[in-house]
Amino acid sequence: MPSTPLNRNLRSTNKTTEGDQQATERIITTEPTQRRTESVGTTAGTSGISTTSTSGISTTGTTGTTTTNNSDNTTTGTTQVTTVEIHPESDTQGIVQHTTMQQQDQAQQNPQIFNHSYFFSSSRGRGIKQHIKCKDFFVKPGAKLFDLCEIAFQKLKNIKEKKLVYIMAGIPDMCVKDKDYKKTYEEVYFDKKSDKVIEIKHALEFITERLSKINCYIIYVPITTMNIEKWNYHRLYINKTKFLLHTENYMKMQDNLNWAVHQINIYIISHNKTSELATPLIQAYVHKSTGSKKRYAYAKLVDGVHPSEQLIQSWVKQIKKTMSENESRLQM
Repeated sequence: MPSTPLNRNLRSTNKTTEGDQQATERIITTEPTQRRTESVGTTAGTSGISTTSTSGISTTGTTGTTTTNNSDNTTTGTTQVTTVEIHPESDTQGIVQHTTMQQQDQAQQNPQIFNHSYFFSSSRGRGIKQHIKCKDFFVKPGAKLFDLCEIAFQKLKNIKEKKLVYIMAGIPDMCVKDKDYKKTYEEVYFDKKSDKVIEIKHALEFITERLSKINCYIIYVPITTMNIEKWNYHRLYINKTKFLLHTENYMKMQDNLNWAVHQINIYIISHNKTSELATPLIQAYVHKSTGSKKRYAYAKLVDGVHPSEQLIQSWVKQIKKTMSENESRLQM
């Protein structure tokens, strides 16, 4: 790490809410009724009304108003949406529905960009990448920690400014993959013969030392476990392997893997805290604890490894929150 740690008393003041913005709502009415939708908002300080007609008759706003295009219009503040009916017989207007006032989300208009953050990940980062705007988001399926370290070093060595570097990997380092392509065989399992906890701790220490030399602050993302049985049977189902050899040992392997992941995560969180940086605790959505008992929500891993869409959204929210806090600490 750079020699001077960040101030642990600094707090993030960057709070961003996320919401959906809907400028116009269309209401389907009965056939003999013309219908139009009016959207009233504040556009660059000018009140505007846009009107659409579904019966071939175009109704414009009143004198002094500005007609706006909702698809191109950027508004701030609040939006009021009112739908009215025009009855041909009487040419009178009757309010069908008046929606509640909706608060425009400025963060959605201008997505938050993390200008000092760089993210390097194995395949689990693919679903996250499209949702996070940072300086660089690199994904390499199957990448091990040393792979990501070297990629990060080569990409960042000529950037002189301070950099927040997130590394999300671990499962490819912890598990063994047996394969024989001639026999169409592959299988992933956890081998306790080697001490993976010590090996990965040494790898993280090496990465920290190497990347610190180029002015990087390293944040390790805690490892989310995998489901060994679910992954291997998924590979069997999609014909990546024709047979499995270690099925009778999956349960014991899973217990050993979960224990090792827990020990490494303790180290990761401690490392980030020592560096006075926040940790994206994404593993907590799968790793559940009740007192001393631990359970794992494997159902959130669609194939035993990769996150479901719902889990991706949870991870994105947690990572954005962490990035925002660390960006604030770096800039103070």
